[in-house]
Amino acid sequence: MTDNPNLQVAHRAPLTTNDRSSTKAADVTVVIPTFNRSNFLPEAIESLLNQTIPPRRLIVIDDGSTDDTQEVVRHFGARIEYIRKENAGKAKALNLALTLIDTEYVWFFDDDDAAYPEALEALIKPYITSPMLGFVAGSFDRAESKGSLFEATITKTPYPYENQSQHFQRAQLFRHCTILMSGALLRTEAVRAIGGFNDILLRGQDYDLMVKLASKFEFQHCNRCVYILREHSGLRGPNSMKHDANTRLKVWAEFESEIGEYLISQVPLEKFTLDDTSQAVEVNIRRHNYIVKAWALAPKLDSAYAFTEIENAFKTDSSTPISATEEDLLKNMFNHQFIYHRIPSISIEKLRTISRTKNGRSALRMMTKGIYWATQRRDQSSLSRFKLLFSAAFIFSASVVFGLITPTSRSK
Repeated sequence: MTDNPNLQVAHRAPLTTNDRSSTKAADVTVVIPTFNRSNFLPEAIESLLNQTIPPRRLIVIDDGSTDDTQEVVRHFGARIEYIRKENAGKAKALNLALTLIDTEYVWFFDDDDAAYPEALEALIKPYITSPMLGFVAGSFDRAESKGSLFEATITKTPYPYENQSQHFQRAQLFRHCTILMSGALLRTEAVRAIGGFNDILLRGQDYDLMVKLASKFEFQHCNRCVYILREHSGLRGPNSMKHDANTRLKVWAEFESEIGEYLISQVPLEKFTLDDTSQAVEVNIRRHNYIVKAWALAPKLDSAYAFTEIENAFKTDSSTPISATEEDLLKNMFNHQFIYHRIPSISIEKLRTISRTKNGRSALRMMTKGIYWATQRRDQSSLSRFKLLFSAAFIFSASVVFGLITPTSRSK
């Protein structure tokens, strides 16, 4: 790497001491990727240096900053390892850092957040009894501040699924980003086993990694708040693709499609479950799996994919009454922030197939409720509301019409 003229590496002493010098360092490397955040970076670094159980190493990887980031890091002296590279995006920066890590665990931490002092202590504890976990996660608080997060007004953001099964937590993560990487301690070999970060993605790399880890490994939530997330409207992304807070929704919708493709092609059907189905009837399990998969895919891909999974669900089992859990999934399937970007493609043939059974028709009508609820979101324009209402009416009408003309509809 030293032969690369675009890469500057400052080798510094391992981080073995801080203000709590008598505390043995954990076998953890903290990596802070940064780009033009010299105003926020010091607080992030200080919060990590002041852990009750310190990490063994702390690496700042500078993705081509044009501000005074290098001077800011130099102020911390030999406690920090500093790496500078040409701007190419967060994923490539983190993959570079991954090649340098020699510790059992890694904590990728954002440059504008701040960790609570007992964060690492809380995150590493579950590994004592479950050393093969892929990751341990904690929750976060929010604060909007241009200054110190520890002096700002905090908004509590409790993790809503801490009392739910791992199956339930995994499915929720598949559908939307419920676990943020700044709040997760990852097992290094698990990260390497999934190939590190997807550097095709210029946004959403963190979420993509957490989905892949959850699909391959067991994980736990420590049920503790471990850091403060800074909310601000600053520019995000690599230098070639800066975008502000107002355009993030559209950008997220584009890049989450890549995660959706992974869920379809790489994740086994049995991973899509909210419950422990070990004692259930196999055919009912498969229908449940298909419905959960449709619900998970709905925010990520064109609606045709979700309708395909619903079609599969009722081909598998058309007679068992729709359960309360399935009803909730169906009603909320299209009630998500990306609905306007996902709903356009509705196949008449798929609607016809699903409508061949009473349960299928009921499912379609339940799904239209979610589309209607989505029209009530404040972020929808009048035009998008009209298009969504038209889609809901079309699906509902199809379920009625195809139900009337299906010869076998009365017997199922």
